Amino acid sequence: MFWAGGIAPVHRVDVNGPTQSPWYRVGQAPGVESLHAVRARATEAVLDLAVRAAGESAVAVSHDVVLREILTYLSPSLGYPEQLTLDTGCLDIVELNRGKATIVGLNQHPGEPETSRQP
Repeated sequence: MFWAGGIAPVHRVDVNGPTQSPWYRVGQAPGVESLHAVRARATEAVLDLAVRAAGESAVAVSHDVVLREILTYLSPSLGYPEQLTLDTGCLDIVELNRGKATIVGLNQHPGEPETSRQP
């Protein structure tokens, strides 16, 4: 299980009334994967997919917290994962060639040209 949480206390409503989680950051709740483990597992899966697709297009779909980890690992120039803005339903395009990743589209939406919407 991976708990994304957030940087503020998490509130939820249940039959017993609102509760507040004492965990303030991604991966801090007990019994969940660390961000390091998520990044390693997800990046390995994406790279494996790219190897199996060899010369073809492949699609990986995930949540923003996981995508930010993968993208900033593949392209450190993007900065820290927490600094990367990815809109819900956006498209990020990565070309992998001989072990080198190139981000050719970031935070795109259907119908937009292949350019970044990242500030």
